[in-house]
Amino acid sequence: STPYYWLGHRITKLMTAPNCAVVVRHPLESIASWMQSSDDSREDGADKLVDWYIRYMDGILRAKDNIIVFALEDLSRNPYGCAVKFASRFGFLEPEKFDKEDVENWLVVNMPEHFPNAQSGLKSARYETVAAAKDYAKAIERYSMVLSIVERVK
Repeated sequence: STPYYWLGHRITKLMTAPNCAVVVRHPLESIASWMQSSDDSREDGADKLVDWYIRYMDGILRAKDNIIVFALEDLSRNPYGCAVKFASRFGFLEPEKFDKEDVENWLVVNMPEHFPNAQSGLKSARYETVAAAKDYAKAIERYSMVLSIVERVK
């Protein structure tokens, strides 16, 4: 069994982390979700988070040869397909077959805060604030650049 490590969102580790998968999400969804889940109501919170998002996307682009990048939508729709692509990218054996429902059931029990719930549904109230952030257009641009290196999974 190969160990795994949760790096969280550590930009500096992207260049050196072995067998690193990164999951990306549209900035509006990502930042609004973060603001909602962490109850971030700082006056400049959206600007600070947009800046961080841009720096993280830049880190992904710099580390592209060391990592594999998935879109959250693909991972949510086909986690097994992503696991197969991950294994292939880093020379692991193909994983045992599992279903999307297996992952959802595991998340509900072990990481409920990372699974859609009533709280996460409230993020849409943050969309306007995020979209009005001073560098939001730049965040969209960086996200588009990262999408060009995303390993798509049907």
